[in-house]
Amino acid sequence: MLLVLCGTWGCAAPRPAPAPAAQSRTLSETDQVIEDVLSDMRLVESSQPQPKPRASAAASGLPRDADSFDADRERIRATVSQWPHGTGATLRFLKEATGERLSLIFVDDASPEFDRAASTWTAKTQARVSGGKVVGHFLVRLTSLRPGRYRGDDHTKEVEMGVLMGNPTWNARDPETAWSSNRESWCEVQLSSDAENVIEGNFRARLVDNKGTGFINIDSGYLFIKR
Repeated sequence: MLLVLCGTWGCAAPRPAPAPAAQSRTLSETDQVIEDVLSDMRLVESSQPQPKPRASAAASGLPRDADSFDADRERIRATVSQWPHGTGATLRFLKEATGERLSLIFVDDASPEFDRAASTWTAKTQARVSGGKVVGHFLVRLTSLRPGRYRGDDHTKEVEMGVLMGNPTWNARDPETAWSSNRESWCEVQLSSDAENVIEGNFRARLVDNKGTGFINIDSGYLFIKR
């Protein structure tokens, strides 16, 4: 499944609240995790995704001061649209400590799964570098895949997002996993459908980790689903 997230949408998402003084140290640690991931990516040769599942899960290397969001969005569109089904997303992370924006691709060769008990659609995707090393996880859970605007926070669950960086295995309860449902978190998604069995979405989010002391800002995101 492939999720593509873009940042040129019309939703007026609230501005993230300034980080309390107590969060400054942890925020630096979160920034460092992203930097470590990007360092791993810069050590491998940049590669274009191939039009078949899994093989396209490599993310291109990024220069320290570059933002590949727009190019990543087009790569996801071009590649996942050729798969039988899949989900892809590109996330542009905002490092508040420096104002730097860094992009990363997350993909999977499956479309979202429907949980009848919870009445939600869930897409789980991974970011990988060439060679297959997993460097991050992105999960999005939606109450509907129909076009529209969806809001999520610690009270509203129209949409829920989770991100875990620097860990090869997804763990929803990991202290470093950041969720839109944690206190002082939020996310907003605008879904649209331009073709049969294709869903696109744009979103932004502020995700607080399970410790309640660190957070991740997603400045822009683009989601692409081929059902």
